[in-house]
Amino acid sequence: MIGRAADKIFTRVFIFLIMTVYFWIYTVAGLVVLGIGPAFRTVTEMHMDKQWDYRLYHFKEGWQRFKAYLVVLRGRGRLGL
Repeated sequence: MIGRAADKIFTRVFIFLIMTVYFWIYTVAGLVVLGIGPAFRTVTEMHMDKQWDYRLYHFKEGWQRFKAYLVVLRGRGRLGL
């Protein structure tokens, strides 16, 4: 019982650390001001899709999502929507 609880806690902390690192890498890649929104959306949707299974988190998949969201954001900025 204690082993399962400890495993659950450490897994959640590990995923939190992974998502924090991903968020800051994506934010910096988006030149901070324009990168915060897409980075947050990417990290949030990755967590919604993968939940607490740390083996399913991949930087490459997140990077593809981030680039797509960044293009959408910049497209909206030009159109003024």
